[in-house]
Amino acid sequence: MPSIVRANACPNLVLQGIVHKGVLGIGRRVQVKAHCTLSQTDVLEPEIGCGKCHPIPSAFIDEKL
Repeated sequence: MPSIVRANACPNLVLQGIVHKGVLGIGRRVQVKAHCTLSQTDVLEPEIGCGKCHPIPSAFIDEKL
């Protein structure tokens, strides 16, 4: 989860980590779920966010399209 927090420090993003044990207790896998409290939606890509909290600045939008 630290890499997600470094990529997206939105205060509206709530992260939940779930640890799953492997077969016969060997190995572990962490599943991260993210939820936006502002838009009240589940976030599929926590590194990017929901897209509603921080809109893309107009300098990055190509108006010719």
